[in-house]
Amino acid sequence: MPSSIHQLPWVSVITVNFNDAQNLKKTIANVKQQDYPHLEYIVIDGGSTDASKEIIIENEVDISKWVSEKDQGIFDAMNKGVSLAKGEYVLFMNAGDRFLSPKVISEVFSLKESTEADLVYGHHEVYYPKFIKKKKALPVNYLWKHMIFSHQALFTRKTLLQKHPFDLSYQIAADFHFIFNCYRSRKKFFNAPFFIAGYLAGGKSELQVIKAYRENKSIVFQHHPKLSIKLFHYWLIAKQYLLVLLRKLLPKKAYLTLMQWKNKA
Repeated sequence: MPSSIHQLPWVSVITVNFNDAQNLKKTIANVKQQDYPHLEYIVIDGGSTDASKEIIIENEVDISKWVSEKDQGIFDAMNKGVSLAKGEYVLFMNAGDRFLSPKVISEVFSLKESTEADLVYGHHEVYYPKFIKKKKALPVNYLWKHMIFSHQALFTRKTLLQKHPFDLSYQIAADFHFIFNCYRSRKKFFNAPFFIAGYLAGGKSELQVIKAYRENKSIVFQHHPKLSIKLFHYWLIAKQYLLVLLRKLLPKKAYLTLMQWKNKA
């Protein structure tokens, strides 16, 4: 636990879940290992029909607040979590996600720069069937290209999320829309030098990657009409079409080997 002269803020960790009981159980166990002294934990379940609700009830002692009811999808659930949060900062650690160390929140907020920023982000890992991809966060001026960090590795001031809730018209890129507009409005970002979180490959944004890139493109094009930027995004989308085609044509083992080589290159 950090010994610091600056006051440590309250942090609300929010887990969104729907019919993913086993991964929810793992994430709850992971979050409760955090040694941070000012931590609130909220679970938003979308009215699951599996054992999720039972797992939440079994772990109520480690959960500050929870609800289990139908919602309009992940971003609606995330907005709901924000409405219940009391922390100064919010981080979304959904079912299947995990912190990489029990001390990582303490490490992040031991830095004075973190407590002075509006958005604090770090590095993350992605877990594939046969390999782990370590992804270092990029400087914020790369945001015109794509997401430069994962939402699991991002602490955001709650007041920003309250004032600008996730736009449900974006099915996949509502988080990118929020982050990109924070950058455009000159909110203060800080890149904390830690690997903060990890998540399983195969989430919605990955399974519908072309749709995700198209939504990202529409967000960026609203503010960056330059031809070079447009060409970059069209190239990104074309590359994804090629990868989707390869996934269909190649045997699964060969495709996974190709992805492993690509991610190590």
